Amino acid sequence: MIMKGNALIIGATGLLGYGITHELYKTGWNVRAIGKDNLVSSSVFPEGVEYICGDFYDETFLINCLNDIDRVFFFLSSTFPFTSTDSLELEISRTLNGLDYLLRNMRDVGINDIVFPSSGGTVYGDVESGVAKETDMLKPTTPYGTGKMMCEDVLRFYSQFGISSTILRVGNVYGSPLARTTTQGVIEVFVQKALRGETATIWGDALLNVRDYIFMDDFAEAVAKIGEHKSEGVQIYNLSSGVGTTLKEIIEAINQCIERPLKVKYVKNDATSSIKRIVLDMTKFKRKTGWNPKYDIENGIIATIDRKKNMKEIL
Repeated sequence: MIMKGNALIIGATGLLGYGITHELYKTGWNVRAIGKDNLVSSSVFPEGVEYICGDFYDETFLINCLNDIDRVFFFLSSTFPFTSTDSLELEISRTLNGLDYLLRNMRDVGINDIVFPSSGGTVYGDVESGVAKETDMLKPTTPYGTGKMMCEDVLRFYSQFGISSTILRVGNVYGSPLARTTTQGVIEVFVQKALRGETATIWGDALLNVRDYIFMDDFAEAVAKIGEHKSEGVQIYNLSSGVGTTLKEIIEAINQCIERPLKVKYVKNDATSSIKRIVLDMTKFKRKTGWNPKYDIENGIIATIDRKKNMKEIL
């Protein structure tokens, strides 16, 4: 079933929400976008996007934003993979409670469709060979990954109230024209540091870690593609490029495209990452939508460098 209509993007000025807001509007959705930033520049979003600055946790504000919405795209980030290493407190208090709060209000006002980003990079744990499939057992080893796994269960719980969900187990998205003010997103952070002549820190044996990266434009296009298909119950898809890349290869690709090589400091760390390798199987998503990524890692990094030279400092 192909659907378009009135979309609400929550977290529109974040890494994921920014691109999705642009792509949904471009492909014919009526877009209402909410974020924490009081934007004054019309260059951030197209004129036809209804952008509202406000507090997601203000229930009156949220209910007003949900008015006349057909589908919610919930891309508000409250924690990151590095937020905590030894406790689930933040994941429970922020991530799970935030999702439950949204779904309760959706149920109460009669909205029954949500797109939610889980984490393809953390819920599967370490995948030593091959690719992670949606049917594989989840083995998260971090609070962040465990929080995302629990969010998937929260969405299953609310399906009994008629709320259908599309869960996207997303890889590592990069390529935003917005400035990154956190250390989340290694490609963007390293590109920004390279352009500024700053030093990047690599901990332990991270140089050889393998991750599955997807360029922002590919990601946004893919979300718009799956957004045209209404979910029945709970549907889960991996979403990334399906190609693994080491951090060493990332640095080499960056250095091939800039005048000054990225300065790197290596720091010994006994508590190295528990996830050495993760690559996602994209068969299910491609079969459903016919989508294929347009950017490989080299072209994506070139485009990211061009964007970061003129990045918008709104975050």
